[in-house]
Amino acid sequence: VLENLELVFQNLNLQIHDMEQFGPYFQTQTKKRAGCQIDLLIQNKMSYLYLCEMKYKKKIGIEVIKEVEQKIERLDGAQKYSIRPVLIYCGELSKELEASDYFVKMLDFRTLI
Repeated sequence: VLENLELVFQNLNLQIHDMEQFGPYFQTQTKKRAGCQIDLLIQNKMSYLYLCEMKYKKKIGIEVIKEVEQKIERLDGAQKYSIRPVLIYCGELSKELEASDYFVKMLDFRTLI
């Protein structure tokens, strides 16, 4: 996915010149904050954070929503931004996940490339 960021940006209707920063994000745990790992975090100039969760498994279930919610809770400074969760996946989505309205976009990696 990281080698094909241009395709991810296109599918999210984002322009590279509007990006402040993007890439994998690691927040180390301290006494005052929890740690978290985000597969791809995209920050644009309009105070949006696209938190991209990547899943590569045969069946992807609704539990991925809880995983992303926990990451958002742990993310230091998240309250300053409008967070837009994105799922980039390779596998089959459960019917419950497909029917959910949680992710702003669910990108099947197989159709991206």
